[in-house]
Amino acid sequence: MAQSQDESQSLTIEGVLNGAYTEPSTDILYAKKIDVDTVLTKIDNIKNMSDSKSEAKTNINNSINKMYEVLSGTDSSKPFYTNTAAQLNIQNMKDIQSEVNNIASISNEINKNEIRSTIDTYNEEMMKLKKNVRDKLLQKAADEFNAQKNEWDGFPIIKTYSTQDGVPRRTDDNPKGCDSPYNDVRWMDDSDTVEYEFEYLGGNSISKEIPDAEGNPTGMTTTRSYDRWKIHKYKKITYAKWFKEIKSPLDPTYENIEKQFDDVHATLPYVPSKIPNDDSVDQSRWGINIYG
Repeated sequence: MAQSQDESQSLTIEGVLNGAYTEPSTDILYAKKIDVDTVLTKIDNIKNMSDSKSEAKTNINNSINKMYEVLSGTDSSKPFYTNTAAQLNIQNMKDIQSEVNNIASISNEINKNEIRSTIDTYNEEMMKLKKNVRDKLLQKAADEFNAQKNEWDGFPIIKTYSTQDGVPRRTDDNPKGCDSPYNDVRWMDDSDTVEYEFEYLGGNSISKEIPDAEGNPTGMTTTRSYDRWKIHKYKKITYAKWFKEIKSPLDPTYENIEKQFDDVHATLPYVPSKIPNDDSVDQSRWGINIYG
């Protein structure tokens, strides 16, 4: 089950929330949710590190101050301390010290509740988007495969159906005595991956007079009819049984649909193992939305 598009990329929060992703893509299907707890933990770490009493901030300031002390302790001409390159690096250290001192006030302005709300909304919308993409990819691939009209092994076949005065009769190639392939199909293996098509090839009728017990004419006739049909058995992928609004327990799951692709030796439009297992939306329903 190879798939054509094997590379994924990150989805932007703005794009997901604003509905910017309109084309079905495996990039969307393979995307992971944002781990909100990990993000908030990192924010807490930043806040703790930048606190005025934090060990990390104290160590940075002490280290930079020590550098100033060492560099300024050179001989009176201070050839290194006043060197242009040295001054540039010293200014960089001053900038670091300034930013370290400012980061505490900046981190205190971070609104964790707002961030959590945004991430939760993003994850929820992304799950809806991914389900829609998975639906469309499967539906498109199934439609394209079904349109190819691939026959199952051993088909098409030609069978003759016979009736005598309208009553089905048995023939060598139709021993069950059905009057047409439409009735005969109930004995065939009908399933989600099978679609039958019947092509009428023509027929003929033979009428005979019915004599009485002594062989005398009775004025009555019997008619034997023969009809030949070509029966096609196409491979098919059935992705919808009921409408979404009905939410029938008979609706196939994604796994059911994917197995059909395997059964008919069709190529899936994605790699199922690449879809993250953390998708939280209900993926047990399938169907056609009659309202678009």
